[in-house]
Amino acid sequence: MPAKNNTAMTRMIIDTDCGAGFPGADVDDALAIAVALLSPQVELLGITTMSANVEVAEATASVLQLLEIAGQEVPVLMGAAKPLIAGPSRSGKGSRPVRKASG
Repeated sequence: MPAKNNTAMTRMIIDTDCGAGFPGADVDDALAIAVALLSPQVELLGITTMSANVEVAEATASVLQLLEIAGQEVPVLMGAAKPLIAGPSRSGKGSRPVRKASG
């Protein structure tokens, strides 16, 4: 799909734990996918799914349903069901801030 007004297209792959449609899950990832699909400046090359807020199979089903509703064909690849090396530190021990607080 060519960009409007001769602007450069941004090629994008979205990695998501999209849980839209599942109880207790956030809709932020679904909204990000919808914005990418609707943007004339974005070429959505594919979507990969992962486990986080929902299981990877649920994330994949959610993305496929969203694409069906939107009438869009985008490659979807299901990722690993669990971390390949180690999970994130949720205790705060060993974690580092992304940026230092000022003041």
